[in-house]
Amino acid sequence: MAFLKLLKSSPLAARIGMVIILINVGAALLAPIVAPYSETEIAGDVWETDNSDFILGTDHLGRDMLTRLLYGARNTISIAFVTTALCFIIGTLG
Repeated sequence: MAFLKLLKSSPLAARIGMVIILINVGAALLAPIVAPYSETEIAGDVWETDNSDFILGTDHLGRDMLTRLLYGARNTISIAFVTTALCFIIGTLG
């Protein structure tokens, strides 16, 4: 309850930022369930444009770009978390 009170009293930019972060974390956690193909599966032809099978098209190897983005969110969030933690640790000790 306290978190919801804090969220309601926070600025609009903070609320928008929290929504974006939650979407990214949700995409990273649910990637194996939501992604239409496996992470490294070659699913189509090279550089296919968007169609009903590949919403964002394919890359130079024929891998689905939506799947690659969903799995890539895991790396992005991991790097951001580790970097932020290191900055807090260094800032606290310094």
